[in-house]
Amino acid sequence: MGDPVVVGYANNKFVYSATTKVKSLYTQGGADSSSRDEDGNKYAVPVGKKFYLLQVSYMRTTTNISTGLIYIQPTINSGVGATLALSVSAEANVPVVLPAFVEVAAGNYIGQGSMTDLSWQGFGVEVDV
Repeated sequence: MGDPVVVGYANNKFVYSATTKVKSLYTQGGADSSSRDEDGNKYAVPVGKKFYLLQVSYMRTTTNISTGLIYIQPTINSGVGATLALSVSAEANVPVVLPAFVEVAAGNYIGQGSMTDLSWQGFGVEVDV
C-alpha cells in the first residue's frame, strides 16, 4: 500500500478521498458580496460538508487600511448576521498572498465586508462532516 495522497497548503493538509473537493473561490469587489466558485456560481457549503479556506490572495485598489476581509455569511450577498473570519491590512495596489485556516459550516457563504474596492481569491477543500 502506498502513502495516502494529501491536499492542502502550508501546514494544513487533508487526506484526499473520493468525496474531497479542492475549490477555488473569488469575489469581484462588491460590498458584502459572496464568493463565486470555478464555474462562476455563488458558493454555499453543501449540506453534510465543511469547507476549509486555506489560502487567500487579495488587493485593495484605493486606500491603505486594516480591515475585515473574509466573512462567513448565513445569507447570500448580505452582511447581516455575518461573522468576521479573517482581518488583514491592505496597502493600496499591493497584492498579498497568505495562508489561512477558515472553517465554514454547511449552508454558509464565504464573502467579503463592505469594501467595494477590494477583491480576493483563494482556495480550500470541501470535506465530509
